[in-house]
Amino acid sequence: MNPDISKVFGTMFDMLRRRFGLMLGLYAVFFAISMVYSMLVGGVLGVSTLAAAGTAGAENPFAMGFGFIFGMLVFYLGFFVISFAQSLSLNAMATPLREPSFGEAFGDGWRGVPAMFGIMILLVIAYFVVALVFALVAGVMAAVSDTLAGLAIGLLVLLLIPAIVYLGCRLSVLSPVVAVDKVYNPVTAIQRTWELTRGKVLGIFVIMLVFWLVAAVIFGLLFVMFFGSIFAAASTGGEAPAIGGMIVGLILFAIIGLLFAIVSAALISSLHGELVGPVSGDLQNTFE
Repeated sequence: MNPDISKVFGTMFDMLRRRFGLMLGLYAVFFAISMVYSMLVGGVLGVSTLAAAGTAGAENPFAMGFGFIFGMLVFYLGFFVISFAQSLSLNAMATPLREPSFGEAFGDGWRGVPAMFGIMILLVIAYFVVALVFALVAGVMAAVSDTLAGLAIGLLVLLLIPAIVYLGCRLSVLSPVVAVDKVYNPVTAIQRTWELTRGKVLGIFVIMLVFWLVAAVIFGLLFVMFFGSIFAAASTGGEAPAIGGMIVGLILFAIIGLLFAIVSAALISSLHGELVGPVSGDLQNTFE
């Protein structure tokens, strides 16, 4: 049975009404963490790179380049950790299945990070396996006939978008499974998600389609307002209005990005709650 679309969106708005302040607080904390991390680690990388350039850079440029690349990988790995933790914490706070405290949701986010990395690695491996199989098949077809190779590529293009949409729907509630159900084994988390979404792809697709259409309209209007003000000011020779429009546009983009992160977390958690089933009586009473 497909999820009740109106109920999912109703639950989402209810969670936003009740817990928006807490979710905003979580977002602010993780934003502060990412800023501090960026300044500290970025500063260390900058100083170490300059020191290496002044000492061993001329003698061993390869080692210097490798060290810089390794440092950048570590730098972005940290951002992945913070991003995963933020997403999981927001999901934990937005769920209708329980009522966590701020600290509990914050901790749930960090505890789920290893699971999310494991899931990401498994999905990347699966992608490369499928790509390798297709490449081998396409290679065999190309050896037989160029026409067959063209057909294989055309078939891939035709199947690629539906496959991505299907997998996106089947794995849509991975984050709440980790953060809310506390499934920290990557394989078990994928299996659990696959079971929850079995036979419900159409309903999930409609929910996601509605959400992304609304988001696209909002971002589109913002884009028009942002660049429209700049072009209008530029055509009249007004430098100050153009700068003001850019500043306002950047602020609006930041606000919309914040709201998008919070609302999307509430939607996914509400969808997960609908797929899992009704909440317990005691918890339900807390929302009445």
